[in-house]
Amino acid sequence: MMKISKLLKVGAFALLAGSLCFVGCKNDDDENSVIQGSGNTKTIDYANTDNTEGTCRGYSTTALKHQGELVRLTLTGTSGTTTETYSKYANKTYGGVMGYIWDLSIADAENKTSKRNFFVLGLAVNPTSYSGKVKYYVSRYFNVTNIYDKNFGAEDANKVTSPSAANVTNGTTCEMVISDFTELSGITTNDSKLVIWADIYPTLISGKTHTAGTQDKEADYTGGWTIDFYKGTADSNTPGDKITTVDIPAEKTGYIAGSETEDSTNKKLHIPQNYMACYANVYNNYRVTGEWYQKSDYFVDSVVEE
Repeated sequence: MMKISKLLKVGAFALLAGSLCFVGCKNDDDENSVIQGSGNTKTIDYANTDNTEGTCRGYSTTALKHQGELVRLTLTGTSGTTTETYSKYANKTYGGVMGYIWDLSIADAENKTSKRNFFVLGLAVNPTSYSGKVKYYVSRYFNVTNIYDKNFGAEDANKVTSPSAANVTNGTTCEMVISDFTELSGITTNDSKLVIWADIYPTLISGKTHTAGTQDKEADYTGGWTIDFYKGTADSNTPGDKITTVDIPAEKTGYIAGSETEDSTNKKLHIPQNYMACYANVYNNYRVTGEWYQKSDYFVDSVVEE
């Protein structure tokens, strides 16, 4: 299966860049055409109605630096039927991606075309290909120069398994696949609302435990990342049952192990505070509606002008 291009959209508390449309989308100059909202809650209700083969995407970073996040992603109206008619969009069934980006580093914050590195997770719904299932993917991208390119500009040939790989260090835009379109067990588009929590946090060493929404101050870390997926209820404000866990080991982050309190001796944090963002892809001739809610920030920094 060909990997669908991934993009990003909204952030947390203060937005620095508006949403944009991409190949085959209308209203390219309309900054609010894809994702709307303010504060830590963002929404999308968008149909890609053009008769082209493009995917419509939106993206925005936050003005805060973080070191992880507990975020709730809600996809609404995903009944799985193929004949629904909406007053706003005629005969648009649901197909696309809602996702989140973290550890977003920018070489030159003043230069929007500068190279960026980041991790991305996406929740994908495709009534044609996935038979009512919801799938997730997790990847890391390096040396991205155009955030709006298909798959962020990473060609299929530019796959890496380590941050120290040659095409990372020589500046080539490339992708490190961690989980590639994996089915979320027990989640289907037959639910009227899909409520999925993603808890992204620095991996603790063996014997230490993390509770969703807590900052784990002074805990020891491996230098890796952990993502816990939880299934929520339609109106839940806290995570429900855990679905699955994705571990990203230190060799895939390149960060050092250590404790938040050891910064003076290590000379740098085990995992830096970087920008975060959210994104949405709307497949051609499909619609996406939903909400991002950022409940807890880990190690929030002061506002930083990008």
